[in-house]
Amino acid sequence: MIKTIASRFIMVLCLGLALQGGANAATLTLNSGALNFNFVTPSNIGSVNGAAVLDFNDPSPLGTLTVTDNGAAFPNAILFGVNNGATELIEMTFNFASLVLVGNDVFIPVTATPSTPLTDPFLISLLAPSVFQFTVSGQSDLGGGNTLTQFSFVAASVETPAAVPEPATWMLTAAAGMAALAFRRRVR
Repeated sequence: MIKTIASRFIMVLCLGLALQGGANAATLTLNSGALNFNFVTPSNIGSVNGAAVLDFNDPSPLGTLTVTDNGAAFPNAILFGVNNGATELIEMTFNFASLVLVGNDVFIPVTATPSTPLTDPFLISLLAPSVFQFTVSGQSDLGGGNTLTQFSFVAASVETPAAVPEPATWMLTAAAGMAALAFRRRVR
């Protein structure tokens, strides 16, 4: 009985070590300024605009990012992210065709590409897939059956790669697996 419990404990431990990893999500939250998403229905024309400073958290605060539309006119699907020293730039493209509306919130997938060579870890992490969340802040009739709905930025989530286990962790996992097999064979 004790041998069976010990054997199962070792197998669960090995499985837990082997399953470590997966993607984590960092967040961007509003520090100052405003980012907006405007959407015209039924023509389904979207536009992002504004300028804001966003806090980058993974999960604790890591820094800030300045985001701007660079004065683009409606409709606009691109925002620019600038590092603290204003030396590096990324272009964030909002995919309005894949937006998801849930209640009063809209979730828009964003892909980013570097506009300059990058060394800033915050900007590099934003090259991963992200989703920006906006919530309804107003609505107005444009006439001719068109309605403009304004959304304000709430937060964004950015996929960050999980840490890769060190070789020693893999060796420990392999050793535990071999020990479990040997223990099981000895019990029989």
